[in-house]
Amino acid sequence: MFIRRRYMMIYWRERYIYLSLIVLCFIILYIIPAQVQEGESQIVPYISVGTTLLVSIICFIRCLRNKEIVIKFPRKVLFMLVMLVFIYGVYIFIIETIGYFLLSIIFIALMMWLLKVKSIVKIILISTLVPLGVYLVLGELLNLRFPSGLFI
Repeated sequence: MFIRRRYMMIYWRERYIYLSLIVLCFIILYIIPAQVQEGESQIVPYISVGTTLLVSIICFIRCLRNKEIVIKFPRKVLFMLVMLVFIYGVYIFIIETIGYFLLSIIFIALMMWLLKVKSIVKIILISTLVPLGVYLVLGELLNLRFPSGLFI
């Protein structure tokens, strides 16, 4: 990755993205057994991370065989991506304390605002209805438990 300040653009080689994904997948594969409690199903995280790892390896090999693509995007996009990942990380770490429903409303509204959704009505409706729908379907119909925290 290198930055040309004159144009405020970031140029990133395709292989670095795939290598980053491969390293991240190995880290997550190491973390999964520690995070999943005894007796709970570990197959879904392993399948999703394993699929991502397999696709990343295939794309990396294909990238080495063919002409490599250099991805170009504005610095503003990288800042936005870092902010979204940071907010998602905060969401994951404090969901046990605050609770699923309230934190999900705040999280979705904040993400939509950062992604420049203009309509306040749309932000309020979507950020309220999506967690409510997920809670009703998964919590009530399938009897899955959500982190309750301080609130519902």
